Amino acid sequence: MDSTAKKWCSSILVFSLICTMFIGIGVQPERVYAAGSSYYVDSVSGSDSNDGLSSSSPWKTLDKVNGTTFSPGDNILLKSGSVWTGQLYPKGSGAAGSPITIDKYGTGNLPLIQGNGIVGGAVYLKNQSHMVIQNLEVTNDIASRAPGLSGILVEGVDSGLVSDIKILNNYVHDVDSDHNWNYYGGIIVQVLGSATPTKFDNVLIEGNRVTEVGRSGIATYSTWRKRPGVTNGAGDFLPWSNVVVRNNTVHKTVGDGILITNANDSIIEYNTVGYANYTNLYIAIAGIWVWNGDRNIIQFNEAFATQNTRDGQGFDIDYAQDGTIIQYNYSHDNVGGFLLVCSNGSIGANTTTNGIARYNISQNDMTRSIQVSGPVEGAKIYNNTIYVGSHLGPYMSPTIIEHGNWGGFANNTQYYNNIFVNHGPKGYYLGSSTNNVFDSNVFYGNNPASEPADPNKLTSDPMLANPGTAVSKNTVDGYLLKAGSPAIGSGFVVPNNGGHDYWGNSVSATAAPNRGAYNGPGITHEVPTPSPLPTPTPPSPTPTPSPTPTPSATPTPTPLSAELFSDTFNDGDANGWNVVSGTTSNWSMVNDGTPKYQGSSLTGDETISLLSPAYSNSSIEAKVKSTNMTSTGSVSLIARYVDSANYYRFGFSKTTGTWKIWKKQSGSWTTIAESAPFTFAVNTEYGVKAVLKDNQLLLQVNSFSGYVTVASGTDSAFSSGLTGLLAYRSTNLYDDIVIKPSLISDNFNDGNANGWSPSSNSVGAWSIVTDGTSRYNIASAAGESMSLFERPWDDASIQAKVKASSIAGDGSVSLVARYVDTSNFYRFGYSKTSGTWKIWKKQWGMWSTLAEGPAFTFNTNTEYTLRASVKGNQLTLEADSGSGLVTVCSVTDSSFAAGKSGLYVYKAVNSYDDIVMEQVIS
Repeated sequence: MDSTAKKWCSSILVFSLICTMFIGIGVQPERVYAAGSSYYVDSVSGSDSNDGLSSSSPWKTLDKVNGTTFSPGDNILLKSGSVWTGQLYPKGSGAAGSPITIDKYGTGNLPLIQGNGIVGGAVYLKNQSHMVIQNLEVTNDIASRAPGLSGILVEGVDSGLVSDIKILNNYVHDVDSDHNWNYYGGIIVQVLGSATPTKFDNVLIEGNRVTEVGRSGIATYSTWRKRPGVTNGAGDFLPWSNVVVRNNTVHKTVGDGILITNANDSIIEYNTVGYANYTNLYIAIAGIWVWNGDRNIIQFNEAFATQNTRDGQGFDIDYAQDGTIIQYNYSHDNVGGFLLVCSNGSIGANTTTNGIARYNISQNDMTRSIQVSGPVEGAKIYNNTIYVGSHLGPYMSPTIIEHGNWGGFANNTQYYNNIFVNHGPKGYYLGSSTNNVFDSNVFYGNNPASEPADPNKLTSDPMLANPGTAVSKNTVDGYLLKAGSPAIGSGFVVPNNGGHDYWGNSVSATAAPNRGAYNGPGITHEVPTPSPLPTPTPPSPTPTPSPTPTPSATPTPTPLSAELFSDTFNDGDANGWNVVSGTTSNWSMVNDGTPKYQGSSLTGDETISLLSPAYSNSSIEAKVKSTNMTSTGSVSLIARYVDSANYYRFGFSKTTGTWKIWKKQSGSWTTIAESAPFTFAVNTEYGVKAVLKDNQLLLQVNSFSGYVTVASGTDSAFSSGLTGLLAYRSTNLYDDIVIKPSLISDNFNDGNANGWSPSSNSVGAWSIVTDGTSRYNIASAAGESMSLFERPWDDASIQAKVKASSIAGDGSVSLVARYVDTSNFYRFGYSKTSGTWKIWKKQWGMWSTLAEGPAFTFNTNTEYTLRASVKGNQLTLEADSGSGLVTVCSVTDSSFAAGKSGLYVYKAVNSYDDIVMEQVIS
């Protein structure tokens, strides 16, 4: 880092100590409660005169919590949807294996703590061990930035050892700390004081989302830090232990993304950091970096769009550390470059030693791909793949390797097996660095005179599969090597090489490896091109601040079993099925190309075969084929079977020539919903699906081209029951039965849109209207409007009927999936501008088209069925314009792993009906 930025100012320390003295002054702890209790807090319905020991008698205020000393095993539970202004600072410590946990209860938005400019942390702990902070939304904003503000702040002050701190799955945003304060911002853990040597042990920061904060997103700090090269702390270096920072997303920080200091053997992994220093202040920052600690590991991360050139890299091994490793990361579009390794020779020579950067991928990083600055000793940089495209422009044309002077130059820097693809105009600068080693690297593209000598260099095409096309750390297959690549098996054997490459392929300790980040065999298949992210444009010197986003809940999907039950009958039996109506002879296994389960009852009453256990919210689908159906016959699925006189039935009635949803209650039949007339053909296989979610009931049919909703209704007679098959005066074959959890089913026939929440940027009002049946309607003539269902998911589909009564020339009607916030989600729908179906991505507020279908005429006042599916990185849009669902476009993208699903309209009046969301299995 820049020398001026690495002066840990004594004035900052003094201010920090003063702030610590005042934090928490107010209500004093009133009494200690029994250990192992749960205390509930509700900002709306609570009362501090309650005992707080149940959700029916919650406390109300933060003062009540802050005035209580809690005991090991206690839970402090904040009501979802509640909002408090002030500081949350409970007292007491947990014990090993029995922490004090701060968490949410109930459903809905995360409980919100608004610091409103409070110095310190909106959520604050001091000298407290064995503590968990999870599932909170935290802000600390103020009209203009001020010193010393944080979202979540955990401190140890002259207390010795502080142990076991977990900060999990929180959403921290809009923290307005001044940019000069390195160790304040989103989530901060720090040691202050000068009387008693103090350190942290066992710190886990995992699963958090941090955005729009100053200065740092996630950081650690200590005053106990003096050692060679670090001269201005309060006392000798006392390194922290067991620090893990994992699976966090940090976006739009005024300064650094993730900065870990004063720790040995820390692990920083699976994080994504974007737009560090997004306001483009000329301060020395990096996306992810470490300082003053040994043997730290930075791995499996993505850093992108870090701004400015001081320093501005995605990753950094900074001074005062030995043996730090940066491996298996993806870096792209960082203005300062991919990698910085530096040592401040003005305050101590050779304080950065034995750093390693290996098996990383850099795509279109700018200014300089690799920078080694100052008297760095013994750095090893090997098996990285560096790609520099030709489109970056003169301002961003990078020097591939730059060795710079910071009180001296590097010595013994070793470069092995790297692939440098240089389509830019610049080259290499090694300055006065000494004893540089280059062996078995690939230098392809521009080969300037400054290119280093290498006894085993290659300048031929390394045959990368599809370089320059990655859009995330999971879409880098373009950097695989094709069969026949000269880089395969021609590398230098590096001792202690880590054992595997970026993709997890093994790397031998003795056999010659590949060059670059890939060590597998040459591939023969094509690697498709995902739609790339727009190349970030550096902000102007005086940028206009981005508007503060409206808070939205962090996606934290609860894992579901992908299937509750499935049966293809290919094992030749019907084990688990029990005949409850008719005789066992009514049901048998037959072979009709493949084994199928046959139910036959050509005369008399129906015959039913059921499964256990009982399900509540679920869907059952099956392939059905009638080989014989009388004029009064029927083939159906059964759900929520209570007993022979009480259950729901979904199927086809030959009597009426329609699909139906029936209810049998106390032995009497009623029709809940019925389709339009339908021609049902014998010896023809149909897909039939019954979907039940609370009081919503839907029947879907797939007659060759995808499932469409043919009937829906609302009923609450039965909440759960068994699932099964029914034949009435017919002989039917059943196959490929799948029962899945039903995530959402809503036909709005109950007259409300409970569970749906318009987004903060919605233009126009969402309402229930009647158009033959109840529908969910939005009139959004002037802009964008969305309504999201409350629950986030990962792999899911959302299907809905859409009907636009008007749509502007640039209007759109769409579905939304993996919605993170108003600036980050996928969208699937129709664009009037292009006259096509499309899949879009909005990321960091920027739109890109991922896939586009053929031209289509979208008519107003016409109902279409749309289905958007996301599974892993596969995105698919299906549309039914009258003859069944067909795939109109699909693409792969992995920018968002999970999020809410919902409805989207732009400059149109549109209504939605018969919405079904299910987990995608295949």
